[in-house]
Amino acid sequence: AARMCAMTSVAIVVLLPAWLPAFRAGLPAVPAGAHSSAHGFRMTALEPTGAPPVAVQNGAAVPTVGSLASVPARRLEGTDRPTVWSEFAALGVKTGAVNLGQGFPDWAPPQFVVDEAHRALTDGFHQYTRPAGHPNLVEVLAARYSRHLGRPLDAMSEVATTVGASQALYLTLQALLNPGEEVVLLEPAFDLYYGQIRLAGGTAVPVALQYSADAGEWRVEARGG
Repeated sequence: AARMCAMTSVAIVVLLPAWLPAFRAGLPAVPAGAHSSAHGFRMTALEPTGAPPVAVQNGAAVPTVGSLASVPARRLEGTDRPTVWSEFAALGVKTGAVNLGQGFPDWAPPQFVVDEAHRALTDGFHQYTRPAGHPNLVEVLAARYSRHLGRPLDAMSEVATTVGASQALYLTLQALLNPGEEVVLLEPAFDLYYGQIRLAGGTAVPVALQYSADAGEWRVEARGG
């Protein structure tokens, strides 16, 4: 059984059984079959009947396709396996080794960064901003990369900020890939690429790089088809 939370009677959230205890702990008690509009949410508590999960849409119960056994989506199959990052990070902690694969700074940020963060919070700069980046920030980035690329960049249409490179990669693949398209990955490759490509509906096509000791560089061998 699952508990559904329909926001404004339109949005649908289906929660898996493993999430229910934590989810319920953060909700006010709602008797089965009753409705609650606390905190601006419309919540419906459903009795655990063992029947297929249902969703609430526009006030009506709508059966979902398949069962909880099909969740998560099939395109995510295999993404729960250990990665090189999780395995070596655990080994590094266990053995006390220095992990050169990921950055784990063991020093405090520069004081001017801490001071500016405090000032921004106390001055009130903590509201939603432009989704593609704060105007002041993208203006600075556009000026910097205009010099780097040797052409003028429009800050409002050609610059976007993300929460790290992982999000930038995810958004790029989601924007460019169509289901069934292939993406050539030069290996060795960052393991995040494979999962991100799969999420976008694409297929990763690995191409191994060959290291040339004489030239001291990695090369791709072009082969005629």
